[in-house]
Amino acid sequence: MYRIEEAHQRTWILKVLTWSVTAVVLAACTSKDTAAQNERTTAAAAASPAVTSQSQPIQLDVCSLVSRADVEAATARAAREPQRENAANLYTCTYGDATQPLLGGKSIDPLASVAVFVGDTPAAAKWVLDLARTNAASVQPVTGIGPDAFWDDPTRIVRTIKGRYMVDIGVAADAGGLAAAKALAMKVLAKLP
Repeated sequence: MYRIEEAHQRTWILKVLTWSVTAVVLAACTSKDTAAQNERTTAAAAASPAVTSQSQPIQLDVCSLVSRADVEAATARAAREPQRENAANLYTCTYGDATQPLLGGKSIDPLASVAVFVGDTPAAAKWVLDLARTNAASVQPVTGIGPDAFWDDPTRIVRTIKGRYMVDIGVAADAGGLAAAKALAMKVLAKLP
């Protein structure tokens, strides 16, 4: 029972932190004077097609960045098929522990999770990473996956950025820890543009 409660808590901590960061970013991007901003945006969009192409949402298949076989190799455990969840510019993929039961068709014990926040610019991704670092319980620098990468041991998440993408890789407490998370992060970073 403790293992299930710990897994739920870890999953919800990751989701709440990621949703909170997304909400903060969206709120920071909202102008107090939306009418004037809409006029400026419309004028800029009419003048430059690049503005309109950037404003269209990105469709990222985060589950294609790490395969089930990759998760199994990194964690040395059997994984379930991935489950996607997307919200605004946050894309998540969770691989459940194949030895644990399902609840409502979803895995109750995540083995590994991949979350990718897509910022408008690299500075936006860096800002979100810095916010996550500020809120982390235990920051341990990680080498080999970006200069700003870090591991937060209590949440079992490694975080890094590549361009406008902030990547979070979470692993279960008994599924390889930092080594497994780093191996998965390297695969994700290799496939991101």
